Amino acid sequence: MSPEALQLYRIVVGEGARFPGVARAFFENGPGRASAALASILEEGADDWGIPKRSAAKLAEHFIGMIRDDLHLKVVLGLCDPPTPAEARSSVRDAVDVFVYGIGRPS
Repeated sequence: MSPEALQLYRIVVGEGARFPGVARAFFENGPGRASAALASILEEGADDWGIPKRSAAKLAEHFIGMIRDDLHLKVVLGLCDPPTPAEARSSVRDAVDVFVYGIGRPS
């Protein structure tokens, strides 16, 4: 959520309909690439973790969405400042806990 990344995101969102190639390239080289990499990891560990391989791509998309959460939208809209590194780590840690343990995190 650096100022440069936020500005690029805002431009792509604002102009993506007029320039779909730019929007596609942005997605494929950013959020889409992250989801694909995570899906690959989930597929490799599917048997060990008890998840169907066919679900890996969708699970990866859900996880990326949990990390982005409402905080990202609030920052993009200018409703709050970007999180500090500690706040970002905490948010990611919470998303990992929900992803791995569900809402009943072990104590």
